[in-house]
Amino acid sequence: MRTIIGAAIPTAWLVVLTLCYTYPTSELRTLALPLGLGFIAIFTVYFIRIFTDWRTRRWRAALPFTLCVVAYLLAHVLGRAMDHALHASR
Repeated sequence: MRTIIGAAIPTAWLVVLTLCYTYPTSELRTLALPLGLGFIAIFTVYFIRIFTDWRTRRWRAALPFTLCVVAYLLAHVLGRAMDHALHASR
């Protein structure tokens, strides 16, 4: 169950933040705030879990944290690329 939540929140945050770059509406920004707080919480918990679960899960302990890092980096890149592609005539 914790793996599903650990994957769902960064993925949802990635989608919403990418859409916020492309179509900045108040509804998307309102949705991004609780997802952002959840993302920070998941990021912190899974950073700690790398060290606490390493003996039992080995490299798999780092997967949810790595997903958070990739989602953070991709959100800005994808958002700017989509904004540029959709609004190139501006």
